[in-house]
Amino acid sequence: AAAGSSHYYNGGGLRASAHERESTSSLSQRDLMEESDNFTPLPCNTNLTVDDCDGSSLLSSIIAAAALEAEAVMNATNATSYPQGMEATIPCGTCAIADLSGGSTLTALTGIDVQGMLYFPPSTHGTLETAHMFVQGVLQIDPPDNAEADRVTIKLIGPNEDVFLAPHPHNTMACSKYTNGKCPVGKRPIAVAGGRLDVRGLQDPTTCPSWVNLQDIWEDPLTDTQRAQTSNIAVDGNEDGNGDVTCLN
Repeated sequence: AAAGSSHYYNGGGLRASAHERESTSSLSQRDLMEESDNFTPLPCNTNLTVDDCDGSSLLSSIIAAAALEAEAVMNATNATSYPQGMEATIPCGTCAIADLSGGSTLTALTGIDVQGMLYFPPSTHGTLETAHMFVQGVLQIDPPDNAEADRVTIKLIGPNEDVFLAPHPHNTMACSKYTNGKCPVGKRPIAVAGGRLDVRGLQDPTTCPSWVNLQDIWEDPLTDTQRAQTSNIAVDGNEDGNGDVTCLN
């Protein structure tokens, strides 16, 4: 994902302002793209489904445990910022539920590494703040099931520094050419490395898809010719990213 001062996921896609798009990392994103074919899905997630999301593993607890561990390292080394490589990690083969409700906020200053599954159920309503996010497993966000669960926001709040992904042992070779075997992924990324995004922000993806091809994006208003040439288009609010998701046609 592109990097900048902050990014938001609002049910329909990842958006950044023009300023943020210009503030991309000094590291070559092409390097990771060239290596992306070497990342493969983790075998330990083969049989993992939302049926395994029974509430025994909550994202808030995983974040809290990671923060305590990172703070202990900071105290021992007199560090003033959270060290990289100590992400709140969802283990492979495990499903953690994002326990956000009533507009609450979870903050992961260490970042999040989804090696298993991170599941946002239909009742989710709130904001997840994280320094960065690695998706080596599955990130699944289901459509809301009630009027109060109308928005999930993922806000990237990491420091202005490059982030490095330590791959799951299954994909060690994918980053083997880099220092310490860690792939550079830029600043404040949502980096998908062998994982899968299953994000459905709208009730009916067949009539108004959350994700569209770039060639399907037109300036509003659309002409009759443009409407005939493109499929249904989902727009997430106004040009500043505010407002409801609507269909242009």
